[in-house]
Amino acid sequence: MSGEVSRIFRSTPPTEYGRAPSWGERPPWPGVNLRFEKTLKHVPGEFALVTRGIAVYSTGFSLGLSFRQRVNRYDIFYARRSIEGQSRASLPPDGLLRLGIALSDGRWSTTLEPRGSYQPDGPLIRRCGARGVGFGADEEYWIAPTVRSGLNGKLVVEWPAIGLGTATVPLPMTAIARIVTRHDDQGSCERGGS
Repeated sequence: MSGEVSRIFRSTPPTEYGRAPSWGERPPWPGVNLRFEKTLKHVPGEFALVTRGIAVYSTGFSLGLSFRQRVNRYDIFYARRSIEGQSRASLPPDGLLRLGIALSDGRWSTTLEPRGSYQPDGPLIRRCGARGVGFGADEEYWIAPTVRSGLNGKLVVEWPAIGLGTATVPLPMTAIARIVTRHDDQGSCERGGS
């Protein structure tokens, strides 16, 4: 999988349009929190891009991502807002933050897929929330469906505008599956139980 991850931003997986599966959107209630803090890119005194945790649900999980910069560089900060639904007629502009999930069985999804599209068996990664924070932003990404079969998964990130080539970060898929399995009986995963 590691040799092929950069291709996911340059091609499109088979997708369908129409009514998304039930796991296609994050539920409106809190999930079970899982610590997941990784530095994706840090330039001291300039900017940082970090993950800031996962909330697990029975149908998927949300991943928090934070971007901070010391000086407001509009060329970088505002360009990253156009990440979803970009045309793949050519390589996406360097200003775009590109996120993807790659599973060990060869399936993958990125935030560059057209809005309203999905793969019937997943995976799916879509921005599901954002707020500005000074010269930065906190964003949430919905990744679904929850994988229970012991597959490994990686978060794949590219952001050429800040000097971040293709980087991969292993996702804690075993811990996510354990939380879902532990909470399935009571549905407490859906109510923020621990």
